[in-house]
Amino acid sequence: MNLWRVTPTFYRCEQFKKSEVAELQRLGIRTSVNLRNFNSDDKELEGSTIKQVRVRINTWSITDKHVVAALAAIQAAQAEGPVVLHCQHGADRTGLVTAMYRIVYQGWTRDAALDELRNGSYGYHSIWKNIPKYIQKVDTKKIRKAVDRRLAEEAAKAG
Repeated sequence: MNLWRVTPTFYRCEQFKKSEVAELQRLGIRTSVNLRNFNSDDKELEGSTIKQVRVRINTWSITDKHVVAALAAIQAAQAEGPVVLHCQHGADRTGLVTAMYRIVYQGWTRDAALDELRNGSYGYHSIWKNIPKYIQKVDTKKIRKAVDRRLAEEAAKAG
């Protein structure tokens, strides 16, 4: 499994198999944030204690809305315990969201986040030229404010 620790409460990986869920649980993972548009984790997570959050993203059409939803899902999930973020290969959509997490929450430069995306042994597919272009152009302060606003709205709804 292409599984990597980003922080003590945030992991990234490729689509995991049912047989690998015990390893995720051993790591204390409580939530899976799935970025796959057409595939859920329902079968893989059946009978486990890990809950699934879906943020459906097509690799070829990533928008601020997708990034905000994914970062908000990670932030909300971390409040409950460790979270794993994944797509099919754990390289492209997962790489983008992880890069944005690094920039927005860890203060990484765009160049450092892009270097990890491209050269971090995660299997980034350079065909997705839109991903580095997005990272280079995105207004990260706007993303952070939108995530904070979304989390506040969700907290208000929860009561």
